[in-house]
Amino acid sequence: MRRAALSVFLLASAILAQVDTGTIAGSVTDASGAVLPDVALTIRGEASGQDYRIATNSAGQFVSPPLQPGPYLVSASRQGFRRANARVELTLNQRAVLNITLEVGATEQEVTVTAEAPLLESESTTVGNLRTSQSVRDLPLNGRNFANLFGLAAGVVPAQTQVQGLGLTPARGSIANSVNGAGFRANRIMVDGLDNTESHNGQGIILYPPIEAVQEFSMQTSVPPAEFGRGGGNMSIRIKSGTREFRGALFEFFRNSSLDAKNFFDPPGKTPPFRNNQFGGVIGGPLVLPGGFNRNRDRTFFFFSYEGARTRQAQTFVSNVPLPEMKRGDFSASRNILFDPATARTVAQGVQRDPFPGNRIPEARLDAVGRNTLALYPDPILSGQASNYRSNPSQPRTANNWDLKLDHRIRENDQMFARYSRHVTDEFTPGALPAPAWGNTSAGLSRFPVQQFVISETHIFSPSLVNEARAGVGRLFIDSRHPNYGDNVADRLGIAGVNGGADPIRSGMPLINITGLTSIGDTGFRPAIITSENWQYSENLSWHLGKHSFKFGAEVVRRRYNLLQTSAAHGIFNFTGAYTQNLISPANTGLGAADLLLGTPINGNINSLSGTRGFRRTEYNLYVQDAWKLTPSLTMTWGLRYELFPSFPWVEVYDRQANFLPSLGDVFVVGSPEVPQRSATNNDLNNLGPRIGFAYKVGSRMVIRAAYGIFYSGESVPETNLPGVNPPFTGSVAFVNNQADFAGARRIAQGFPLPQTTLYPTAGAQLFSIETDFALPYTQQWNFGIQRQLPRDLLFSSNYVGTKGTGLLLSPNINQPRPGPGAVAARRPYPRFNNIREIESAGSSTYHSLQLTLERRMRAGLSVLTSYTWAHSIDNGSFIADRQNFLDLRSERGNADTDLRHRLVVSYTWELPFGRGRKWLGGIGRAGQVLIGGWQANGIFSLYGGLPFTVTTAINTLNGSGTQRADRLAHGSLPRSARSPQRYFDVTAFAVPAQFTFGNSGVGILNGPGTVQLDQSFFKAFALGGEGRYSVQFRGEMFNLLNTPQFNNPAAAIGNPTAGQITTAGSKPTFQRTSRQVQFALKLYF
Repeated sequence: MRRAALSVFLLASAILAQVDTGTIAGSVTDASGAVLPDVALTIRGEASGQDYRIATNSAGQFVSPPLQPGPYLVSASRQGFRRANARVELTLNQRAVLNITLEVGATEQEVTVTAEAPLLESESTTVGNLRTSQSVRDLPLNGRNFANLFGLAAGVVPAQTQVQGLGLTPARGSIANSVNGAGFRANRIMVDGLDNTESHNGQGIILYPPIEAVQEFSMQTSVPPAEFGRGGGNMSIRIKSGTREFRGALFEFFRNSSLDAKNFFDPPGKTPPFRNNQFGGVIGGPLVLPGGFNRNRDRTFFFFSYEGARTRQAQTFVSNVPLPEMKRGDFSASRNILFDPATARTVAQGVQRDPFPGNRIPEARLDAVGRNTLALYPDPILSGQASNYRSNPSQPRTANNWDLKLDHRIRENDQMFARYSRHVTDEFTPGALPAPAWGNTSAGLSRFPVQQFVISETHIFSPSLVNEARAGVGRLFIDSRHPNYGDNVADRLGIAGVNGGADPIRSGMPLINITGLTSIGDTGFRPAIITSENWQYSENLSWHLGKHSFKFGAEVVRRRYNLLQTSAAHGIFNFTGAYTQNLISPANTGLGAADLLLGTPINGNINSLSGTRGFRRTEYNLYVQDAWKLTPSLTMTWGLRYELFPSFPWVEVYDRQANFLPSLGDVFVVGSPEVPQRSATNNDLNNLGPRIGFAYKVGSRMVIRAAYGIFYSGESVPETNLPGVNPPFTGSVAFVNNQADFAGARRIAQGFPLPQTTLYPTAGAQLFSIETDFALPYTQQWNFGIQRQLPRDLLFSSNYVGTKGTGLLLSPNINQPRPGPGAVAARRPYPRFNNIREIESAGSSTYHSLQLTLERRMRAGLSVLTSYTWAHSIDNGSFIADRQNFLDLRSERGNADTDLRHRLVVSYTWELPFGRGRKWLGGIGRAGQVLIGGWQANGIFSLYGGLPFTVTTAINTLNGSGTQRADRLAHGSLPRSARSPQRYFDVTAFAVPAQFTFGNSGVGILNGPGTVQLDQSFFKAFALGGEGRYSVQFRGEMFNLLNTPQFNNPAAAIGNPTAGQITTAGSKPTFQRTSRQVQFALKLYF
């Protein structure tokens, strides 16, 4: 059999691939360049042994059906020409373009070449990256969470503690990544083509696949094709499938605190205890049953994975607690002067108060409930009045996860797969302080059972027409209880209207927020009993016609969301020092703890829990897209996607929703003449998202590309269900005291009045509203760039990437009182009510970036990805942002929370070139091989600047108007050499604003500390047996190897004793930006 040269031009792009598969396409010509129709092609999967038979059309072109990622053998034959064979390594979400030239000769003669997809993407208009199974498996990922791969791409601001999520998610791993300036809830994560995003927080993942079960990971960050929705990043993960051979692995990952470094803020002594075991195994192969089923091992395959985890980790808390004498009313050690609110009188400058003699509150003036509450704090164990209490309580966690996947070839033109996964996690999150104070709003016991099922069938009607149908469901159940569950703490303290006798749901104590001290009590978000389900069905039809590759698709998603949770189930009291400050000159006066001892909060609220709400919505998506090969060098892509959300944001199964209408100034139930829509808002029918782009190949080593698209985000966030907690179905009791009226202030002992009926009054209630003509937020994305293939298999890309967000979700308080003296209610636009948060599409954002990448795919044992991003992101408020002036959103525009100007990430995998089968010392003996052969190094190096923060004031002079920014007297940023955790920015550059005036400093004007981190691992493999079927791999993984401190943003409330200080570093619960941690592993491959 003769072998000769074959002209194979193999390119990778992501034009028409399925969301979890890929395609092989191209053309066949003769030696003169003339196209050859009716060429028979056979594509054989090396792993499965399955054959796919297609033929070229009249233009000599071909497109394969959707194929699983992996190696394939392509054979092309036609009478009068030699048969040509090529090997293609197909990857996730790729269209591998294989151009074959047939030579004249007998068909029995063959021309063979082995080729892999070069990096140059000559037909793609999408910006993104790909991680193969090896990089997913080998890169050091703390917590073994695949979502950490988000951070390897350019344009991504990774999840960290400065980007605050909601309390239920840290136990399941943080994924609050911002992609190209879009909000983290705009991302979409798909597992085996199934939507994997839960409907509660909108940022959580339903299923976290074990690393050993992930075949490939693909991420598209800018202008993906029309089959993809959402305005952020699109991540696709494919679970492994079985092959013709039985293959598997057993593993154990172990770490404890003996080799770890302490957190920067841990107390002196030993490293706090930490023990983590992750263990399990995977196995896959042909499913052979008695009776000869699948005897050839080429029709049915299985893959099974199990992963267990047992974790005991000590958390690091640094808290502010009062001095012992302060609990008795003696504040003589405080720098803040206390003023007696009972001495208030009106003078020309305003309301004047006299100081307490000696800065001591007489014992007879102490409120009994306030004294009982302040006594819940432990005494300091460190010096000073700030950061004077440290603790390292243990956080236990248990997980058991398993997955089963079956692949089956029904007949030549029909194949299917099905997968079922069940993951269960139990965790207790401790508090910073002893019970019942706790001192951590995330404290409590949580259980997260997860189930996911997906089934898919692909039918080949003809070589140019292929349909794929997919259906599935993902279910996340959350059962999270507050730490004082079953204990009526509020009754013991003397706070009325909180506990409900034997009802454990209403047990516990209110959340007590005290300016200058760590908050204590139960978070209002517990208990939380939640079911989040996504039912999904989709059809995708691929049609290859001449120079066009069309794709049509439809998708229906049904979301079911059952919720027993509210935001203030046990009540919230806020003590800010408003009653012990000098109202005329408030700087350095007043203390929140002193207000508590007087029993006078500045405000408070409680929300009722009145049964489970059942929220539903259905989403319909249609799309068409085309890749038009105008010339051999120019490809045009276009597409159109239509998204319909007829029940956005939610419909409640029994219509237990009501909406506040600003135009009428009152609350109306859905279904009434005033609010006829069940979802409380009119349907938005204009959600057309066009896509257009081009890719132009210049020579053989460079591509110029550009693209533009519009993307809609029907985001699922907790606040979109708030019409379901309006009266009369549920209720909120809230009050705001007038800081100048001490005698008339509501006391903490009065608590909250209990409702007497099942229908709640609206007068005085805290309400929620949604715009009746709410429009879905949308994002415009665009990119322009070049890609150049360099020597040594390197690929360089330079892209300008931009994003503009319009109609983004905001939730302002439309009943914000204007700053001023006197009663608060009289200064509200709607005096009958308390705060009214309105969900509205009034947000906007802009993002511009330069993104540079240098990549080497795995070749000769080395793969490298280097990503650098320069970016600037501006917005007028994130969705849950607490802004100063909701009456003028233009004044709230500034640097976005995720405005990260510079970020460099380098990741690599390197099989050291020593020993048998390697470049050097390939003939080494067995003993030498044991010592120097089989080594591998892997790493991720991250270097990036700090995120913005806003300087506020702990002494609020607005009299009931909410958050207040400080006045800016100077720049406030210290030289780098002068910064320290004790003084990160110049506090003296800011001041408390004058009475009843907004602060003049802007949003996000200062930046926090940056990050320098190296995660490194070393592997050593030992072959077992002579045939190499078995091997053992020992791993050592070091996260933050150099132990650089990963400081979080400083406290930024002027007037707070900790203002300007950094008191936390990293995030232990989510394994993000930790101090050095060391992990060892042992894996057996067979």
